[in-house]
Amino acid sequence: MRAIIYFMMLAIFFAFPIIVHGNHLSRSHTIDIRVECIETASEVIAGLNGYTLDSYMHFSERDIRWANFTRRTDDWAFRHVQEVLRELGEVIFESENSRNHSAELLNIETRITVLSLEMERLSLMMAASDSLEVLIAVNDRLSSVSRDRDSLTGRKNLLLSQSESPVIHITLTEFPSDIEERVPLAFGERVSRSFTSSWEHTLRAGGNLLVILARISIPLVLLTGAAGVAWIIILAKRKRDSAAQTKKEAEHEKE
Repeated sequence: MRAIIYFMMLAIFFAFPIIVHGNHLSRSHTIDIRVECIETASEVIAGLNGYTLDSYMHFSERDIRWANFTRRTDDWAFRHVQEVLRELGEVIFESENSRNHSAELLNIETRITVLSLEMERLSLMMAASDSLEVLIAVNDRLSSVSRDRDSLTGRKNLLLSQSESPVIHITLTEFPSDIEERVPLAFGERVSRSFTSSWEHTLRAGGNLLVILARISIPLVLLTGAAGVAWIIILAKRKRDSAAQTKKEAEHEKE
């Protein structure tokens, strides 16, 4: 009788498949905004529909500040939040992505239903069995099926949450007022600046080369001068020795 009920439930399941109504889209919005004051813009963002998942702020060497926010918002307020963000300042970059999870949700619902039916069948087997070995085996299988169903249920709830609460990634950039805007240079001015910079680098390299040559030449000059003095001393000594030898020979001949 129990087996008949089980097969009837399966027949009903396959005869009337589960239908996931509507399109379950998970949407994300990325926007980079240049603002005058990060604190003011952050207060506006904090007052918008939804909640913050992650946020941080950092600085550059020129005191240019960045702030990043990752927020979830309700699906019905998604477009309104986008419009408010665009009014915070100059939009540098913006993109929106979406993914339809309807097919995956349908597959998950089907698997959850099959696992639920198997859990009912295993429960009936445990109630009808008196064997300890059978009870242990059925209990192990029941635990495994229960874990699989819980995992699929968690995945289902996550996808539904993503469909109901889009994610918005916000980047705020603040430039201090004392930093001048960079104006694009004309072609002639770029060429002139490039030539001037090259010439300055050439002069600097030449000066460094002269310094290196001077540092090398000074020891060489000193060594050359010392060698010349030593050679003069040696020649003078040889000359004195030669004169003394000649004088001795002359005296010897007179004797």
